[in-house]
Amino acid sequence: MDYQGDIPASPKALQEFGDKYRKIRNTLKYLLSNLYDFKPADSVPVPASSLDGWAAASSISLSAT
Repeated sequence: MDYQGDIPASPKALQEFGDKYRKIRNTLKYLLSNLYDFKPADSVPVPASSLDGWAAASSISLSAT
């Protein structure tokens, strides 16, 4: 069996993958850097009727399982 053609790995493809990885990494670093002074006790509750409320409830139910 010939497995050489399964995953293309040219220098251009590796460069594009590296660029996408760096963009995601830098975005996550930026988002996390904004949480340095976050205090859950001071946060405002999200109304359950909003899209954010649905997302928060879904994430809580997923993390509970």
